[in-house]
Parts: sequence; structure tokens; C-alpha cells
Amino acid sequence: MALEITNSFEFDAAIHSVALSKGYLAAGDVEGSVIIWRNTDENPTFLNHSNSDVQALAFGVKSEFKFCSASKDCIKLWNVQVATKGSNEGVVIGENVGNVINFVKFNNEDDLLCVGVDNMILLYHVTEGKVILQLEGHNAPVSDAFFLEHLSNCLLTISDDRTFKIWNIAEKKIVYKSAILSIYPIVAVCEIKHLNRFIIGFSNGLIQVYETNTDKVGLWVKQISEFNISKKVKRFEKNDCEKEIPQFEIISSEPVWKQQHDFLQKQFSKTTEGGDEEREITFSIIDLHPFIKNEKDYLMVVTRENIIDINLSSFEIEKIYSLEDIGLNNDILLTCSCLSIDDSNTRIIAATNFQPMLYVFEVHHQGINFEEITKNNTDSTVKEDIQELSISHHSDLPLHLKSTMTKSSSQTKKKTKIKDLPVTFHTRIKSSGYSTEKPFMLKKKSSTPIKTGTTFKKTMQSSEAIVKIPNGAPSILDKEAVIHNSPILRLSISNDNSKVASGSNTGTVVISKYPFKSKDVTLAKHQNSITGMGWSLDNKYLLTSSSDGSAILWNTNKGDPLITFKSIQSNVTKINSTSTKPLTPSKRDTSLQFKSSIENISFNNMDKFIVLSNSNNLYIYKYYIHNTKEDDKLLKKNSEPHKYKLAQKYESKSQKITAVACPNKFLSNYILFGGSNKNLEIYDISKDKIVRTFENAHERPIHTITLNNSPLSTSDSINMFLTSSIDGCIKLWDFRQPSFVRRYSQHKNSVQSIGNDFSPCLRHIATGSEDRSIYIYDLTQSEKCIQKIQAAHSDVVSDVKYQSMTTLLSCSFDYKLKTFVCP
Repeated sequence: MALEITNSFEFDAAIHSVALSKGYLAAGDVEGSVIIWRNTDENPTFLNHSNSDVQALAFGVKSEFKFCSASKDCIKLWNVQVATKGSNEGVVIGENVGNVINFVKFNNEDDLLCVGVDNMILLYHVTEGKVILQLEGHNAPVSDAFFLEHLSNCLLTISDDRTFKIWNIAEKKIVYKSAILSIYPIVAVCEIKHLNRFIIGFSNGLIQVYETNTDKVGLWVKQISEFNISKKVKRFEKNDCEKEIPQFEIISSEPVWKQQHDFLQKQFSKTTEGGDEEREITFSIIDLHPFIKNEKDYLMVVTRENIIDINLSSFEIEKIYSLEDIGLNNDILLTCSCLSIDDSNTRIIAATNFQPMLYVFEVHHQGINFEEITKNNTDSTVKEDIQELSISHHSDLPLHLKSTMTKSSSQTKKKTKIKDLPVTFHTRIKSSGYSTEKPFMLKKKSSTPIKTGTTFKKTMQSSEAIVKIPNGAPSILDKEAVIHNSPILRLSISNDNSKVASGSNTGTVVISKYPFKSKDVTLAKHQNSITGMGWSLDNKYLLTSSSDGSAILWNTNKGDPLITFKSIQSNVTKINSTSTKPLTPSKRDTSLQFKSSIENISFNNMDKFIVLSNSNNLYIYKYYIHNTKEDDKLLKKNSEPHKYKLAQKYESKSQKITAVACPNKFLSNYILFGGSNKNLEIYDISKDKIVRTFENAHERPIHTITLNNSPLSTSDSINMFLTSSIDGCIKLWDFRQPSFVRRYSQHKNSVQSIGNDFSPCLRHIATGSEDRSIYIYDLTQSEKCIQKIQAAHSDVVSDVKYQSMTTLLSCSFDYKLKTFVCP
């Protein structure tokens, strides 16, 4: 079994405190007795502590033979090895310290003992047996404390006043104090030392994850995640809590985002409002315990009636152990203590609330794997879909997408009559030997040697540039350019890495040739801020979208606008079945024009389509550009010779589509987009439907989706992509997985739309930040920031892009473009 009771004990008096080590278990009752026994023994040893309730117990961290018990009468230290052999005497180090003893904790060396007494903390020297420090400042009882291993000489305290504080014991001062974090008291705390993080839990089921770091200024603490365990459990058990819903169609005249999609779920759901309130009370946290399984970090949350495993990379539930499954139907846990036996098992000793019972559990975590996650979170149909889905999947398109836009009638070829002559006299038949093309002849080998050294050398250099992977990340400032007179919002690099396009909040786009030496091409037609840009595969064309409700296809060499997307349907009208004519501005239907911001635009399907989003709609356009000499006559007749036409439209259930990403370097049926409902959805253009939805992908709506376009991508790594939001985190996804893989959150992003990018070597992720810095994360093994370019700009770093493996470009609100190279 994944959860089993290894031992249970019944006592005459109620148990109020418990503790355990690898070899011993301990409990304190209300009559002043301390019960200690080995894990393998059935008969415990009773120690006489005092005549009052034993309120707190603790084993030593370095040595399990050191043991402390505390009550309002006294605080005693014991040698467990001696006490279990018959000696019933302990060393009293404190008497009448307070009416309420909340906890006792040893430090990592067992030379200091921390005792929580009402609103203050007493720090005892174990050898000397006296108080050496008293910490005051909390306005309510201190519920727990923790000696932080990743911060030397630092003690973290939590309190019922809903705040936490970090004290430096060596310097005898407080180094950090939080604001009031919730309306509920903090009840549990734990540390993940190798990630420099600690986690606190509240009585209502809220969990907050914090990260700490030190610099020249001092200690800084940042909250990187917050979630409610009760809501996650409801979502995890959603499939089990729903009845079968009758299948019938609902016809509504309301817009899609106003329709009551959850009407049937409300009518046929098992849960009621009263049940929801009961569920909120059920999942109150007692203890938090981190553990590592398969080189991944997990958090075990012990609640009154359940034990829950959470993946700390995705912050999603992976396993729920119910106490009802092991026969504890009416017993609710009062207090507990946890200890990892090995990578797969955790031991828990717990006392119940209504009966004087003590239980010893063992949780076997080996059941955590991908197959079980998909079984619990998805049905069999979705599970098969997850295994088959890949971003490189391509199938036949429907007929309305297969057809291409043709030239107008003036450009069509004239019909020729069939020649009434024998076939052998046709001059255009190559097999007859009478064609106008000259036959292939073998040439005599030239006596002069062909100079191939230069070409070979260039080829070798280019291959070395691709194969050679830098040792570090770009961090040294190389170049700096001011090419805008306003904040720069977007950055885009051509596919051959020779041109850089940057868009500002005034609607100006500047195309610069890297490394910013030649004359820039300015594209100035938008009236408001640039929201999106995208290059064609041949780098001849650039798409731009703006919040003024327009999108433009540009010729990058001349800087001329070729197509302006203002009308939703098309810029041509049909005259007959074989010809088209451009619409003049007076004839265009203004009711079918874009009336709000066009948020995203991109080429799709190897430049076959143009995809853009407006409001809650996704538009897919076919287009045609006249670029031959035969089009000169048409160019003189019409002011808008280039054409576009709406091929397909999808209306999202969210009120607004906030981010879109389209694979263009290879054929794919899928388009990824995020909405204002905080969901991430995958749309199949061939089936014209959503094939997968990631609900609540972020805590706020997604503003950027970044695909992996690295030249070193394989068939597996090409499925990776990034999403970012103003919740302050970037999530790494695998197209084939049911949830995100990793989470990066050391940068700051709470207001602006910040861009990010994969490194071409697929070892790093770079992102801008609102604290004027550039953060580079490790993509291969961890979620750590391996390089922080401090104060890279003087304002918000709005976007970053890799120009090569050793070169990183960044833009900012300070009007500047900067280039950073590897050391």
C-alpha cells in the first residue's frame, strides 16, 4: 500500500505533543509523562517530566540521543540512550518560563535550543544550560521556528500574527520581517536548502513559497508562488466528483464568452455549496515536509484527514492519501511529526484529536510517476491524445485552406489552341530531341586548378560556429545603440540573424543590420504601440501589429507597406468567378473592420498563412504578393495590388486572446494561444477545434508564448515552449506532457509584457525583467538563475533575443538596444 499504519498505541491520557528520529519515537501526555520507545519495540519507556501537560518535544538534529521535553513548569534535556535503560532523570535548564510552550527546536549542531514561549523566543545554550538570547517582536504566539541551513546563523520564526521574521543569531539582529500575509495564522514551515527556498503553510490551506538570496545590500526575500491546497484537491478530484452529464445541444444567441458553459455541470454535480464549505475546512494544514524522489523536489502536506504529495516543479498535486483508506474514518489528526527514512518512504507519528491514540504511518512515494498522474488527471481518451500529440504533426488541410490566392484576370495566361500537328513535330517535347534547350555536354577538364580553399575555409568556420558551444552565458556588454526616441517594446531577429527589428510604443518599427553599422530602415505607419512582429522564412517580409487596430506586411528591403490589414474579411471583392478587384476605402464595410487592438501576428505553415488575433477571435488569412515583371501593369492600375483573404476564423471562449504562437519553420497543424481566462489552448487548424486545454496555466493571463526555434533542435526538443505571465514566472512546457515541466521565477514581472528566448545551444533561457536586469536560467538540470546581468539597462528590460550562441540582444524602455557576449 502507498499509505499504511505500521503501529498504533492507546493511552489513558490525551497526547498533545509528538516527535521522532530515525531510531526513536516520543510522545507527551497531559499528565506530565514522556513516552519513548524504539521503532522496533512494542513496549515504551515512561519518563516523568513534571506534573503538568508536556507541550513540546524535540530530538537532536546531529545526534538522536539528545532529547528535549518542555512544559510550563520546566524544560528538560535527556540522553535517550541512558533514559531508555532505566535512568529516569533529566537535566532541568529552565523553570517556569511561561504558561504556553509552543515548540522546542535544536539547531544543526545541537548546541543551541530554540524555545517558543507565548509571543517570544528563548535561545538556550545546551552545554551551559542558560538563556543566551531572547527574541521579541511578534504580536501573537510564535507557532514554530526553523534554523535555515542555506543562511548561516539565521532563524526563521512564524506566528499567529500572520507574519514571519528572519533573525541573525550571530549579529543579534533581525534581518527581515514580512508584512501581514493573510487573515489566517501561519501554522507550518519547512526549508528546501539546495534551492534557497522555504515554504510556509496557513491554517486555511494556503501555501506560499519564498526564495532568499544575499548580495552587497543584504538579504532579500521573494515570494515565487502561492496556491490553495483545497482548490487544487478539488481540481484533482474533479473527474470523480461529477456525474454523467446528459448529451444534448444548447443553442444560445449570446456571445461565446457570455454563454453558460457550466450550466449542465452545476445541475448534475455532486458537490453543493455546503459541501464546498466543508471541503475548505477539511484541508487545513498541520505539517509540511519536503522530500526528493527521482531527483525531483516534492512537498508532502499533512492535513487533518489527508496526506498530499505536490511536485515543487509544477506545484501540482501528484498523489493524495486518504486516512479513510486505512480505516481512520472518524479520527482527525491533531499534531504530527515527519521524517524521511529514504528517498521512497516517509515516517509520520501523529496523535488524534478525539481519542488518546497514537499512530505511526509510513508513506511509500514510489507510486509517483507519469502514468499515474495521467490516470488521475485525465480519462483514457485524453491519455491517448497526450501520447500522440506532437507539435510537428501535420495532416492534410481542408480544401478551403489548400487552395491558394491566384493572380487577377489581367495576369492569367492566355488560352492557346491545341496544335493540329503530329506529336513528333512539337518543338516543346523534350523527348523528341528538338527542344530549344541545349543538350547536356561533358566539358573538358580545365587545366587551371579551381580555387576552393576560401570556400572550404568559410564552410569550416560556419560549421565550427554551429558546433562549438560556449562555456558560459552572455554577460559582457559589447555594443549599445539608440535607434528609437521612445520605449522599445518588442524585438525580433530575422532567420538568417542578419537583421534586427525593434518596435516602440509610438508605433515605429526600425530594421537594423547587425551589428548596427549600416543605415536603418524605418517603418512608420502605425499610430500606436507595437504589439507583435514576425519574419518570413526568406527574410524579405516583416509582419507588424499594433494596438491601433491594424496590421501591416512590409517589404524589409525598401521599407514599403505591401498589405495593410484593416478589413476583417479581405481587401478585394469578387467581380466574377475568375477575377478580383481591390476594394476602395469608400466601398469597404466599416462594420467589418478591426475596432480594437491586434495583439499578435505571425506567419504560419512555412509562410502559407498569416495568423493574427483580435479580441477573442483568431484569424487565419491567405495572401498573395505580386512580385513579378508581369504585374507592372496591375501595379499602375491599382493602389493596393497585393491581396489577402480570410480563410478561417476561431472564436475563443475567453473574452480576449492575449498571446499566440505559430510554428512556421516546419509544417504543423497546431497554433498555441493563451486567453484572459488564464488557460493555454492548442488549436488544430485542420480540424478547426481545440485539441487540448491547460486550465489555469498561470495565475494571471499569459502575455508571451515562445517556441523553440533553435537550429540544434531535435524531434524531441522541438516540442518545448515557454509561457510567461505577469504572475512573475516563466513555465517550460513539453507539447506532449499534460502539465508544465519547470518553473522559473527569480526575475520580476508583475506589470509589463516581458519577452524571453531559448538559447541556440538549448542550455539556457534568457528573460528581461522589471528590475532593469537580465536573467539567464539553466534549462538542462535545475530552475536556478545561473547568470544575472545586474542593471543591464536603466529601465525595464522589455525583451531579449539570442542573435547567436554567444550573443544576446536586449531592448528596454530606456530607448536602447544592447548586445552582450560570452566572456
